[in-house]
Amino acid sequence: MAVIRPFKGIFYNQEKIDLTWDRAQRAPHRLASLTGEYVLQIIDEFQYLNSRIYRDQACTNLMGDLANSYLTIAESKVAPVLCAGSYVSWLTRILIHHLPGRFRIIKLKELEIEEAIECVYRYSNYYKVEVTPETASYISELCERHPFYIGTLIRSAYPSKELTTLKGVEQVFEYELSEDGEIRGICNEYIEGTFTKVNEKNAKKMVLFLVKNNDREYTVMEIKERLGLDLEQDEIINKLRVLSETDLVLKGSSSIDFRGIRDNIIARIIRMYYEREIEGITKEELKRRLQEENKRKQEEAEKILKRKEMISRYHRGRFAEYCILYYLEREGEKLRDNLKERVYGLDKDVIIEGYRTMLRYQVTLEGKSFEIDLYAKSKKEAKPILVWESKNYKDKKVTEGEVKEFEEKVELIKKYEYPKEVIGIFYSSSGFSDSAIMYMKSKGLIYTDYNTLWKGFV
Repeated sequence: MAVIRPFKGIFYNQEKIDLTWDRAQRAPHRLASLTGEYVLQIIDEFQYLNSRIYRDQACTNLMGDLANSYLTIAESKVAPVLCAGSYVSWLTRILIHHLPGRFRIIKLKELEIEEAIECVYRYSNYYKVEVTPETASYISELCERHPFYIGTLIRSAYPSKELTTLKGVEQVFEYELSEDGEIRGICNEYIEGTFTKVNEKNAKKMVLFLVKNNDREYTVMEIKERLGLDLEQDEIINKLRVLSETDLVLKGSSSIDFRGIRDNIIARIIRMYYEREIEGITKEELKRRLQEENKRKQEEAEKILKRKEMISRYHRGRFAEYCILYYLEREGEKLRDNLKERVYGLDKDVIIEGYRTMLRYQVTLEGKSFEIDLYAKSKKEAKPILVWESKNYKDKKVTEGEVKEFEEKVELIKKYEYPKEVIGIFYSSSGFSDSAIMYMKSKGLIYTDYNTLWKGFV
């Protein structure tokens, strides 16, 4: 209450708005300084700061230099500022020109396959939309491993959404690229915002050419010749530089080299949206081209499916590990009971919740080095340590010998962690041999398989 009181009534006095903004900006730094606790300030879509905030209710007096007000704030050591944005070039330009020397620029790379798959699972769980390991891999590839596209597809408003089949995934994806789709709507806003800055047909021609041929860089002279542009080279360079500030065109390896955006979803929408206007083609020709595009998509999907067969076992293993992570890291009786229903041999009195987990844990004990697929310690000291072994065979069942090898690892860890309790859990995507099951039951070992762990997860 003491923090809020100074602001009471201030918003009704126009003359004090600047003071209000100054106090609000400095509040995290002041609180961190007073309490001794660090505060991280995260400002998303920072690039809009200079273009979307006005001084008046009629929205006529744009605060075009608002980002400058962070010059001092950005230097705080106790309340550092993290600025993020989806328009990378635009954001970078603001940080460099308006806040020089205040920020270190970090561009996030494309997600790795396993990261994209995990992203699908996390969105699936959050929105309570069922997926399978097969469709999860397909979604990640269709969405180009892009978190925004993945999340939007999973929460799509498509009336008959079904993401447990490949056909269902394709239907939702096509819907999202249609006029009613959220992906299409966001991308259209992005594209139209770009052409507001360069509202000229030659600029649209260049963008369309580059996104249709985004496999390599093109020199300015190549672009001029291929499009038959009646413009000087300097004029073309200036237009392309403006377009590169909005990320629809990318700067190349030299000042005269440019290439199209490598986001194929935006590229496809640009083609759907502007191809008829720019190239003057008929509706029938546009329909034919889009059909060809769909055919190419279908061929790409088949390649993905073939690739999926090669990595299916890996994805099943990752999915199983994600299921376990989901249950271990959360707290609650319902989750605890759900996990116990999905493993065999676990003592009903063992409380499993609120764990810190580590994947791919390397261990060296008594001269032996080995890897633990998942190692989990509870946030509460009294709870047992969980050691997870994962085998992802396509057809072969886990043998009794492999179970004994895992048992040996667990015994070594028990010696090291004594007097803490250690519980080993063995997962097999294709199940266990009869002798392995008999041995695990006789020894009281805990195990589960793909069907048992997956069933009813979402």
